[in-house]
Amino acid sequence: LRSGPPGSDRPDPESQPLPMALIDGTIDLSGVRADRLVLSRRNLGKDGKVLLERGRFGRFDMIDPPPQSIELAGIQVGRWYFIHVGKDGRKCEPAPVAVIVDVLRKMPTFDRMAWIDIENGLRNEGRDLEANEVYVSMRRAARMREHEQRRLGEDKRDERRPVPDRLRYRWSRFKDQLKFLLTRYGTA
Repeated sequence: LRSGPPGSDRPDPESQPLPMALIDGTIDLSGVRADRLVLSRRNLGKDGKVLLERGRFGRFDMIDPPPQSIELAGIQVGRWYFIHVGKDGRKCEPAPVAVIVDVLRKMPTFDRMAWIDIENGLRNEGRDLEANEVYVSMRRAARMREHEQRRLGEDKRDERRPVPDRLRYRWSRFKDQLKFLLTRYGTA
């Protein structure tokens, strides 16, 4: 440890590790308001889940590796920080966009506002390429979830839907895939 000011017996506060909670199970911080929240999978047990829906945070630090499951529906954050820790143990800000997208994909419910809030935060930082990647990943995740929901719904209805409805759905999927292939949803 580094020592404090010259002639002092106290250790330097910046060299002290931050206190960290270790929690097994689910952390439910729904509706909580705080100036800052720092979160990592290191805080949680093996199957730890985090519920932050409707929470309001001035600053939200997500340290890699992210939790297995995190619910961000309706969350309001002033400033997002995604921090990647390298193999040597050093922090590397900002985290790669793959880490950010991984966090968003782990949400049990699909909330576009969380994706858009993070995308806007990246754009405000001047990280337009990463913001575009978050947007494209959001569209892709939305398409996959919609397809999964329709597939589950079709099993329950035994294909009793009228033919025009099925054709309309397939046509909309085709148009969406074409937009992605040709323009990456307008980001290319």
